[in-house]
Amino acid sequence: MKFFQLKSKLSGGELAPIYLVEGGDAFFRRKAEELLLAPLRESECFDLNYVVFSEDYKLADAVAACRQLPFLAEKRAVVVRECYPKAAELEGNAPVAAYALDPSPDTLLVIVNSSTSEIRKKLKDAVQFVDCSTEEPEVVARWISGMFKQRGISCPHPVAVRLCGYCRADMARIDGEVEKLAAYCEGGEVTVADVDELVTRDTEYQVYELSNALAAKNPARALEILGDLMGKHDLGYVSAVLATLYNFFKRLYVSAGAPESDRTLSEYLGVKEYAVKMSRKTAAAYPPSALKAAAELCRSADVDMKSGKISAAAAVNSVVLGISAVLGGKGGGRV
Repeated sequence: MKFFQLKSKLSGGELAPIYLVEGGDAFFRRKAEELLLAPLRESECFDLNYVVFSEDYKLADAVAACRQLPFLAEKRAVVVRECYPKAAELEGNAPVAAYALDPSPDTLLVIVNSSTSEIRKKLKDAVQFVDCSTEEPEVVARWISGMFKQRGISCPHPVAVRLCGYCRADMARIDGEVEKLAAYCEGGEVTVADVDELVTRDTEYQVYELSNALAAKNPARALEILGDLMGKHDLGYVSAVLATLYNFFKRLYVSAGAPESDRTLSEYLGVKEYAVKMSRKTAAAYPPSALKAAAELCRSADVDMKSGKISAAAAVNSVVLGISAVLGGKGGGRV
């Protein structure tokens, strides 16, 4: 089930013996764990029946903890973080496999992983899976509006969409930005102006804006965005911007026509599934050869800048104007 479905699933009061909370969004993982443990926290002896395995632990020890009886409570809770057993450890009489087949009715086992593990595949019939990967922007926007509502503040849908975009749908960061905006607004309504003034746009989002300007064949706007992105033309920062642009177009090139699923490709590229999904959508507008050429322009400019052949300003100008030409844009101004 998706994270957003978890609360309604738990409304009946029944807990499965084993939950696998897995996905790249740290906020969703934390909230999912909180929701699952909430009924057990009502016990006065919760602390005596709660154990966490997070570093340098043995799976056998975690399983042994699950077999212990609760003390003056109905259930005990065992949380295992970043658990990635090999396939062989999930088969036959291996501790985890054996426990999954015969879990203790007195224990709630919650496995929390930031990356994909073999557990879901090998023990899919024994664990309740909670998908904590990044959600679609529309879903996140509704969640943002709800977060403001809980604080007595109105957040129109367009404002929530803007905040979601600025944070690239990263709920861990959105959570902090909502707290900041709520304190600033002090009741009433949060506006687009509030978001623009108080929320720093993620570099990836600015690169996305930049690519959209290039896609719209508007290099003048692209240079305007890049001028804001690179600030004072600091060599290190400009190099980081060029690297981000390179990775962006490389991702577009790899995503274009790739037969692998979004999840598989996200693991290969080291990005979130949402980034792959958006990359496929953007890449569809260009021939793969143009995307490859755009990525090469970024790499080449970075090398020339670092070797002293061109200045930081010249590097970004050549990249933006070069990409604009490759993608079919027209000439424009300079930073």
